[in-house]
Amino acid sequence: MEESFNPTSYAMGGFIAIVIRLGIYYGLFLGIWGFVLNGNVIWFAKVGVLVAFIISLLFAAPVIFMRKTKEQICEVPLVINYMWGNLAIYGGILGVVAWIVQLILF
Repeated sequence: MEESFNPTSYAMGGFIAIVIRLGIYYGLFLGIWGFVLNGNVIWFAKVGVLVAFIISLLFAAPVIFMRKTKEQICEVPLVINYMWGNLAIYGGILGVVAWIVQLILF
């Protein structure tokens, strides 16, 4: 018996994975910057999660829901991670470097 493929439900799972992954990345990224800037770390992290959700809605959702095959849908989270996840990772590394410079100079 052949399993039926529903691209919408499969795409929804990929979209949820994108939102969670980017939420973690951007939450950590802005949380680190909140720590560096002596701000409220929790508030900065919440803003980061909100930014990740907006990025996912604007840039990931239209792309992933237009795909029709499993292979195409599986490629989208990787591409979104390369495009938007790396920005958050580099920003977090820059925040750690800024924190170290702040410790040394001030």
